Amino acid sequence: MKNLKTLGRSGFLVVKRFDFADSRFAWRNTPASVSLSDKEIMRKYKGFDGEPWPEAEGLEKLQINNGVVDMRQYDVIVSYYEKVSKKYPSDFLYLDFPEIPSKQKLLPSCFFFCGYDCGIYLSESNRFSVIYNAVIYGSYDEMRKYSKLLNEYLLLSSLEDVKRIHDTHTRLRIEGADLETEDEYDNVKEQFGSIAIYAFKSCI
Repeated sequence: MKNLKTLGRSGFLVVKRFDFADSRFAWRNTPASVSLSDKEIMRKYKGFDGEPWPEAEGLEKLQINNGVVDMRQYDVIVSYYEKVSKKYPSDFLYLDFPEIPSKQKLLPSCFFFCGYDCGIYLSESNRFSVIYNAVIYGSYDEMRKYSKLLNEYLLLSSLEDVKRIHDTHTRLRIEGADLETEDEYDNVKEQFGSIAIYAFKSCI
């Protein structure tokens, strides 16, 4: 995976899950590539796709940098998550970038590794999960076929699998497929890459 360079910042994230039963998503007509209902996918998927930091109340207490918060504010994040989780289907995650050295590897014992998402997460508004949008809910069979690699959290278990998906996504884009690209994100020149996901155990 050394050839996949990913920009990003490791840290904690609270994310509201998309509920496709909501009328706002009436436009979506692509069935999932996994044999699960949308509700089951919303419950099982532990990647970063969704609505980051969905509740305005309490955000003023958090120092959000590149869409995440660091360990120094852990207790504040826990309090925020407790409020959010009572209102929305949501998860409390830690995002880690395997290619980027991090001093925050020692996580609280209530977090454990769920797998790897593939994509880009630079901020609350600058993000894209290839797993969620191109594999689970994508329209290209060459991407959807990788759903067989997904684990119980609808993530990937190895960096080798991330590379396989990345390479196929890149090839399809070069061939003219209508896929999201890293060039669409503030002219970021780095590639989509691997993002390790750790989840708060009460989410699972």
